[in-house]
Amino acid sequence: MRMRYLLFVFFVFAGTRVDAQNRPLTFEEAIKIALKNNIQLNQQRNNLANSQVQKTAAWAGLAPTLSANASALQVNGNFFNQNEGKVVNGYSTSFPDR
Repeated sequence: MRMRYLLFVFFVFAGTRVDAQNRPLTFEEAIKIALKNNIQLNQQRNNLANSQVQKTAAWAGLAPTLSANASALQVNGNFFNQNEGKVVNGYSTSFPDR
């Protein structure tokens, strides 16, 4: 079945496609073009690539994660201290005040 399909593709492309030197395609060239332009084959290649990406993502999900968070605040001059409820004149530095 596959051989008949390849022969069909060969005869279709051999009669219609010629390159810049006006020479007919060889059997190998016709097969190469047919394999390159085959929609089902290209879909399967895409499915394989997608499966490989999903496999990598699944393995990555098993790995530990690491995250970090930081904040800083520096005020020079007057500022409102919410804890005391008044304006304070001075200098304040805060690195996460938890």
